Amino acid sequence: MKSIDDDDWKPLVAFHGHMCPGLAVGARAVAIGLRELGGSPQSLRIVAETAMCSVDAVQHLTGCTLGNGDLVFRDHGKNAFTFVRLSDGRSVRVLALPDALPPDAEHAQLRQKADQGIASDAERARYVERHRARTQMILDLPEGQLFSVTTKDGPAVLVSERTQEAVNCGRCGETVMRTRSVTVEDGFLCIPCCPTQP
Repeated sequence: MKSIDDDDWKPLVAFHGHMCPGLAVGARAVAIGLRELGGSPQSLRIVAETAMCSVDAVQHLTGCTLGNGDLVFRDHGKNAFTFVRLSDGRSVRVLALPDALPPDAEHAQLRQKADQGIASDAERARYVERHRARTQMILDLPEGQLFSVTTKDGPAVLVSERTQEAVNCGRCGETVMRTRSVTVEDGFLCIPCCPTQP
């Protein structure tokens, strides 16, 4: 993927719903993971530390999804992905560096107006233009300027979220994965029923 105008981008943009810099970050992260670990996406499990746009690129390009258990979500608020080769546990963590792109005050201002629904037609067109330009910049940046990449030799154990033990919440009675429950004196509570959880 060298240009946002390549045909390779069209299915990815259609999957996500719009073109954005996050898709470029995710696409480049996938390229690094596959390059470093070799093999096919079917031989990987991926840990996503963000729920932002880049995750859609990772899902679309690898076929690793939350539903099939090969994408594990850890809500760390970091634009980072760890690709794990299941055969031997070797992994590579790809972390997007926050200041890779120079600030673009015009883009930020137009985005705010677009998000608030107050951008004029001309401002929306300019926002799309700036958004495309920043997306292309991410594709063009040297890898070392965009990412921190660390590798680790296995073993790494990543159990699919779907295979966890289930328990019943002591308050609402609904079934919840044991790893997503809160242990209390007389059993378990699901997160929504636990008064100390957000």
